[in-house]
Amino acid sequence: MRKFELPYDKKIKELSKGMALGSLIYFILELVLRSTGFSFIKTYPVTIESFTGAVFAVSIMHSLCLPIIFKFGYTKSKVINFVIFFAFFIGASQLANYIYAKRNTGFAGKAFAFFENRPDYLIALAVIAAAALLVLISFMISLRVYKKREF
Repeated sequence: MRKFELPYDKKIKELSKGMALGSLIYFILELVLRSTGFSFIKTYPVTIESFTGAVFAVSIMHSLCLPIIFKFGYTKSKVINFVIFFAFFIGASQLANYIYAKRNTGFAGKAFAFFENRPDYLIALAVIAAAALLVLISFMISLRVYKKREF
């Protein structure tokens, strides 16, 4: 009777052991050096704002890219996704600067005033709900595109 094994070759198994051992050594070294006041990496605590922002950014990127992948296939959509990736991050910073400059006027001013008096957890919940809605819409579009696709 054969023992259950995953379909990985020996090289990958040994590489993963080496990476795990290296991570453990780095963790111990970092712990010792940090206790003396010296650290290799400056770390920041995870806040609700950073977590919510990361979830929202990943949701937007996947919501834009996945329907394109299902429509054109992985190889054909590489270029489009490359353009979307850079447009998203460049556009997001420009949009943030524009909204911050107009924070006292128009819709941006009303939105800032509305969220100013709300607790952080409620704002985070609203952002995550918006991200979930965006992913759901993207899923429905992707499913429709995938069903119509001929292989």
